[in-house]
Amino acid sequence: MAYLNSQFPASGSYFMPTYQKNASSEDMDKLMKNSVGKPWAIIHYHKAYNANMGMNMARGFVVNIVVLWLLSWLIGKIDGATFGTILAATLFVGFIGFLSITYTFHIWYQTSDLNAHLIDTIACWGIVGIWLGFYLKKK
Repeated sequence: MAYLNSQFPASGSYFMPTYQKNASSEDMDKLMKNSVGKPWAIIHYHKAYNANMGMNMARGFVVNIVVLWLLSWLIGKIDGATFGTILAATLFVGFIGFLSITYTFHIWYQTSDLNAHLIDTIACWGIVGIWLGFYLKKK
C-alpha cells in the first residue's frame, strides 16, 4: 500500500500502462499499439478507507425507492397490466440496466464478476417483479 500511495496522487481509478498527462496523440497511439497482447491493469485506489455503512445503506435505500417509484409509474401506464406483464416488464428493465451498464463495461474491461451481476439482476428484479405483479396488477 505504501508503494501505491507513493505512485497515485489522489483517490481514483488508474489504468496501467498509461501515458503522461501532456502526451501527444502520437505518444498515445504508440503506447496503445505497443500494449497489444501485453498485461494491463485497472487499479481503484482510495487514499483513506471510509466504512460509513449507515450512510451507504441510506443512500442505497433512497436510490431503490426512487427506482421503485419510477418503475411503478411506468407500469401504471400499461393498460390492463397482468401479473405476467408486470413481471416481464420488470425483468426487462433489469436486463436493460445490466446490458447497457454492466455488460458494456465488461466488454471494454473484461471484469471477472459478470456472472454474479447477471444472477443479481435476475434474482433482484425477479423478486421486485413478483411483488409488483401482485401489488399493481389491474383487476
